[in-house]
Amino acid sequence: MSVTQLGDLPVPESTRPLRAIDSVSPWMVFDVLRRRKITFAIVASLVLAAGIVVIMRMVPQYETRALVLVDTRKNTLSDLQAISAGALQSDAVQVRTQVDIIRSPALAEQVATQLDLAATPEFRNAIDGPPGLLQRLVRRAAGMLGFPPRPRPVLTAAERTQLAASILLNDKLSVINDGRSYVIGLQVRALDPALAARIANAYARVYLDFNRALKERAVTRADAWLAERVAPLQDKLKSAEAAIANFRQAHGLIEDRSTIGTNQRRATVAGQQLAQINALLVQATSDRVQKETSLAQIEAAQKGHGDLSSVPEVVASPLVQRLLAQQAEIAARAADIGTTQLANNPQLVALRAQQAAIGARIQSEVNKVVGAIRAEAEAAAAREASLKRRLAAAEAQVAQQNRAEIQLRALESEADAARRVYMDTLNKAEQTSNERNIQQPDAELISLASVPLAAAPPTRTQYGMIALLAAIVLGVVAAFLRERLERGFRSAEQLEEETGLPTIGFLPVARKPEAALAMEEQRSPYVEAINAVRGALLMSDAAGHPRVVLITSALPREGKTFFAVSLARSVALAGGRSLLIDADLRRPSVARTAGITVQSSLNALVGTGGDHDAMLDRLIQRDDVTQLDIIPAEGNGNNVQDLVTSDALRGLVDAARTRYDLVVIDAPPVLAFVDARVLATVADATVMVVKWRDTPRTMVSGALKMLRGFGTRVAGTVLTQADLRALTANEGSHAYLYRNYGNYYQ
Repeated sequence: MSVTQLGDLPVPESTRPLRAIDSVSPWMVFDVLRRRKITFAIVASLVLAAGIVVIMRMVPQYETRALVLVDTRKNTLSDLQAISAGALQSDAVQVRTQVDIIRSPALAEQVATQLDLAATPEFRNAIDGPPGLLQRLVRRAAGMLGFPPRPRPVLTAAERTQLAASILLNDKLSVINDGRSYVIGLQVRALDPALAARIANAYARVYLDFNRALKERAVTRADAWLAERVAPLQDKLKSAEAAIANFRQAHGLIEDRSTIGTNQRRATVAGQQLAQINALLVQATSDRVQKETSLAQIEAAQKGHGDLSSVPEVVASPLVQRLLAQQAEIAARAADIGTTQLANNPQLVALRAQQAAIGARIQSEVNKVVGAIRAEAEAAAAREASLKRRLAAAEAQVAQQNRAEIQLRALESEADAARRVYMDTLNKAEQTSNERNIQQPDAELISLASVPLAAAPPTRTQYGMIALLAAIVLGVVAAFLRERLERGFRSAEQLEEETGLPTIGFLPVARKPEAALAMEEQRSPYVEAINAVRGALLMSDAAGHPRVVLITSALPREGKTFFAVSLARSVALAGGRSLLIDADLRRPSVARTAGITVQSSLNALVGTGGDHDAMLDRLIQRDDVTQLDIIPAEGNGNNVQDLVTSDALRGLVDAARTRYDLVVIDAPPVLAFVDARVLATVADATVMVVKWRDTPRTMVSGALKMLRGFGTRVAGTVLTQADLRALTANEGSHAYLYRNYGNYYQ
């Protein structure tokens, strides 16, 4: 549906409220605050007053800050920084570690001791001052219960210093670092500005001294550890070198000292000898080959297969050269003479004799050379054979030494490893000894704290604004909490959502009850609301056009009788025939509400039978004001159950159904007695009256559950006694129209 019927006036859908108070809008906030303005004002005033009292008692505090720079660079001379403090995995971890060091109780106690904070007025008052409000209340309660108050213990100087350090850490000191900088701020807040500056500067210096001492202790421990390691490593190196020397001596692995200082491995004496013998053997073999070659060449020349003059050894002999020269000269002379003289020429014969003699001498000399060469060749061969034997012996010795050198190299490797470890340890020991006097902390003081000249924020004005904001917020929370805890219904929509039934009426409170009941002001909001209910009941298909309507409520005093009288009179004034039956036999109130005197009552039906129309005529009383027919009742609780369950009552209602346009039955509350549940079976429809903001929701749900248990047809609900001035458009379209379009009804 896009509209909600209220009489004949269509109400736009946009004026309907939100589903429930859980859906918060800005307009709803204003509506809640307007309705709960008293709650809001009380809570906000109390909170603001308490805040003002606290603010006025506050003493201004002063704040100052010292800045230190964490140095993440590793300015050390060796890799020993991995042992000392400060070797962290990352800069962020190092900065965080320094912050934790600053907040350590040990540093706070040093500062408290150095400045004697326990003796300063500010810390002395915090330690020895009067107990707080909570402690005083606890002591007073203990005294009322008969427990004597415990005397305050006497604190020693050390305990007072510890308390001062605790107060410093928890209340005075703030360590500031945003995680993106290496700068750490030591911020101190105190009542005395000079004291705040002294604490901040002292804290910075104590932190730097602690950092420096921490590194010095680490280096000292490393130095001592290295010093303890040097002597055993030196002994181990000596033992390894002695084992090498003994092994060399035992296996004849004597080193050639002439190779010391070279990059090659030092050779042994046997190895050197093997090399020398091999070189001599090569030389001897070459000499033998040369001698044998010369000898073969001379022998070939002697046999006529060569020229002796081409043999180097022959050429090398001066005598043979002279003889060959003489032989050549004589041969030349003989050739000259032979060309002119006969062969038997004495001169020619003499020359030939000389030539033969010289040839014999040459041959003799050549034989001598050949003999010498042959002797040298034989000597070279003998020397070669001797060198080969010596080479074989040297090779056997070197092979044996090579096998021994395998073990020697293992010993030398162990010695080299021991030597490296020893030298590294010795170097580190020397470096740490040098570093002991040059250690610097991992942080540097870059700004001393100055004495603040003005109080630190927040000031009293700022605290006042915070208190005002807190008062407003808590006031709003209290208003919404009060609204949330309200047990009743504020709007027809809430009632429909809770019950699942249509709300056919939204009745404003009647400021003039007599005029409202007399229906005198036909344009008043109350009369129009009653007319709207009448139209909804008589014309709505959902209600089934009922002729007999039962009016009941969950609890007493919800305005059901007032509504029943008004509804019945509305039908009568509209020209319809209506009958009002007071079926609340335990507490009848229709006659009093309608202003009539009881002449006959419904109680007369007890024990009767026969003609129901005649009985109806006998019980009816006419309302002279509106021509409404009323059957009142008297306050007689006897035989109530017999009456409400009697056939006489059913017959009376059936007879009235045929004669009237609307029969209204005013029944007792559902939860009070079973009467309403029984009477509901007689009516065509039942209307549940719910008092605005008063009837608990659980009671309404319980009453409807009981009615449905009897098979009752509930046409809808009616909200009564609503204060239109306390309603907004977010809580009821009816109220919106009554308040904003009231002239429409005039």
